[in-house]
Amino acid sequence: MINPIAPQKLDLDAILQIARLQLSDQPAADSLQKTTAFEAIFNQAAGALSNAASVNIFVFHAEVPASASAINYRDVTIDHSKFDYNRIVEHCIKAGLAAQPGARVILVTDDQFGRNFAHPALVTVRLPLDTASPMYQRVVAMYAYVRSALFTVPTVFLDGDAFLNDRVDRVFKANFDVAVTYRHQAGLMPINEGVLFANPANKTGVGNFFRFYLGTYDCLCRHPIIRDYYGDIKRWRGGQLSLNALACPLGLPSELDQANLQGARITYYACDTFNFSMEGGQNYQKHELDSKVVLHLKGRRKVLLDAIAEYQQQRHRALEKLSLSQSIADTTVRDQSVRPTAQVPTSLADRIYSLDTTTPADYEPPAVINYAQASLTEIADHFKTDKGTIKHHYTRHYETYFSPLRQRPGVSLMEIGVACGSSLKMWSKYFVNAQVTGVDIREECKQLCKRYPNISIYIADASKKAIDGQFDIIIDDGSHVSRDIVDTFRLNWPNLKPSGIYVIEDLKCTHNPAYRSLLPFDIPEERFNRHHFTAMIDDCLKQMDWRQSDIEFIHFYRELAFIKKAAA
Repeated sequence: MINPIAPQKLDLDAILQIARLQLSDQPAADSLQKTTAFEAIFNQAAGALSNAASVNIFVFHAEVPASASAINYRDVTIDHSKFDYNRIVEHCIKAGLAAQPGARVILVTDDQFGRNFAHPALVTVRLPLDTASPMYQRVVAMYAYVRSALFTVPTVFLDGDAFLNDRVDRVFKANFDVAVTYRHQAGLMPINEGVLFANPANKTGVGNFFRFYLGTYDCLCRHPIIRDYYGDIKRWRGGQLSLNALACPLGLPSELDQANLQGARITYYACDTFNFSMEGGQNYQKHELDSKVVLHLKGRRKVLLDAIAEYQQQRHRALEKLSLSQSIADTTVRDQSVRPTAQVPTSLADRIYSLDTTTPADYEPPAVINYAQASLTEIADHFKTDKGTIKHHYTRHYETYFSPLRQRPGVSLMEIGVACGSSLKMWSKYFVNAQVTGVDIREECKQLCKRYPNISIYIADASKKAIDGQFDIIIDDGSHVSRDIVDTFRLNWPNLKPSGIYVIEDLKCTHNPAYRSLLPFDIPEERFNRHHFTAMIDDCLKQMDWRQSDIEFIHFYRELAFIKKAAA
């Protein structure tokens, strides 16, 4: 008879379910002993510092002995001896200092690695590590760090092959104690341990989180099924498995998730932005990479080091002049075929939607479709707008409300928030002879959609000034800031025609605590308060109930609201 829980019968979901049952806040005695010893070394390093940093960048690397360098687990196979970690970690340090002004890099390593690294903003902390078990040592070191006097400023924990690419201090504007990064990729654990964020304001809560992290790790090391499945998880996989057991919600994680563990508020950031992995053989346009907070060379992607270094030197001119050492031998075999270039297949050109932090790409599909016969979703995907199946799936709801207007000549539609102009093009092809107006605060949007005579783009702030005109449809895809939504509605609702439809998109941003940190410009925190939006809706409902309003209905869907104006 086959054992029903034999390793060969288990998949990753089953392993994660087993791991979730092993949560523990009681690290083993030897783990606590190591933690105390490491904490003392961190405290000694803190005592030697004479100036404060805005952010600490915690980078862990241990030189794994040759006997432990090759990993051959069920879900990962890699030989670390094939990569030059001197060059990889050197770039990690330099990228962090260049991307985040005022940062301090804390390199946590063994007694030998990085002896030739030196910089005023670099603190090298040498711990008595068992380098044959790097993943376990890393978790012990992180727990010791958050207990130590070094943890007084916001800290990002990075793998040595994860490179900061943008200012990370903006991330810490959100209200969290610990933030993790997630991905939806078959065969991989949803939460990746290579990038973590920790705020020191609630040091006790953060300490509790990492205590659970280490305690769960120790339990999993002793669990017979986990040991049979992976072998020695102190070498590899144990840290990621423990983190997923601790922090991964049931089902697929998202930015809407929040958790609380022993007083620690946990939030979730998408790997696609905050822990992005480049792929070999894929060309990337510069603006596509510019939106990524961290670029991570997971696994065999380390061969892309030269490609990332070249791109980041162009993005951060200070990086080119930064020097940690002049003596590191350049021994890596370089793959010249995977360099990012200034050109990109047009299908990727407008995939940066929500942040509007880069110059918009005026994407044109390489082929045409029969617009008269196509559904709105098909047209949306054709133009690569995020309103279709690429991201939000809004178009299935739009079609319900807008299909009666499709054949009406001269429909007047205004969309606030242009991005790359793809949705404006979608509307111009869906409706017959529509007049489509786009409104955006960015001057460069004025140059978009020049081939479309029925599209006009105005540079204005619709939350501060009503946009002239009379419209059958108004869509607010602007800042998604709660107060801006209210101001935009009150200013522009009068210009909606009787029986017209007013749409508000991306409502999750009004209750996502991480959203403020994603914006490239400063907005007072008070304007993000969800109360502004909920009070507006409550006021609308009261007026409708007392027949004092020209609102016929308000319909809510996921991330989306439709408000119809009553007929004249």
